[in-house]
Amino acid sequence: MPGYIASYLHGNGRIGVLVEFAFREPTTSFTDEFRQFAHHIALHVAGMAPLFLDSSDVDEQSWNQELESARGSFANLDSSARWDQVRAIRARFEERACLMKQPFVRDAGMRVEQYVEEANRQLLETIQIVRFTRYEVTSI
Repeated sequence: MPGYIASYLHGNGRIGVLVEFAFREPTTSFTDEFRQFAHHIALHVAGMAPLFLDSSDVDEQSWNQELESARGSFANLDSSARWDQVRAIRARFEERACLMKQPFVRDAGMRVEQYVEEANRQLLETIQIVRFTRYEVTSI
């Protein structure tokens, strides 16, 4: 499967992003439309700092920490309401931490996963975001 790695530097090189894409057609990465799409995804990663690609990548330790920090909000609820609260906490956590669930930085009316679907329709392609890495220089 052909692929492409998009890069983006932000803030005079203070934040750097690499995003790996996979798709069917080798010529996809040569189009201006794809390159703009890839740039927008990398820009989003720089600005929104997701921790995971999607829900399936959330590790148990991260979820347990999130749940523990919210435990007080559902401690006094009955069992049914407690599960509803836990599901709501999970949804908010995924929206904040998972790239594909985040509101897209260039159009908050859609999620990143919807932006990818739209790009697939426009480019007649099956683009997948394989992985990403975000680097940030911190003060010493």
